[in-house]
Amino acid sequence: MPSIKIPPNDAPQKILFYSVEDAYGEFSNFALYPIHLDGKLWPTSEHYFQAQKFTNQAVQEKSALPNHPCSRREWVEIANTNCG
Repeated sequence: MPSIKIPPNDAPQKILFYSVEDAYGEFSNFALYPIHLDGKLWPTSEHYFQAQKFTNQAVQEKSALPNHPCSRREWVEIANTNCG
């Protein structure tokens, strides 16, 4: 099967969304849009993602709290004190 070549000026453009404050920020995993997964309501997809790093139910529950937007350092501390 022949491959299709897209001319450079017709190439699709990348949409970047690293910060909630920037353009397309609503697609960021930090955007404040709750998601419902695994029978729980998570404040953001980032909360869900971080909680999945732990098997300890109490730690997962803590990370699901709406007012618990952990920084990277806080997630590391949680991991170190609640391994698994």
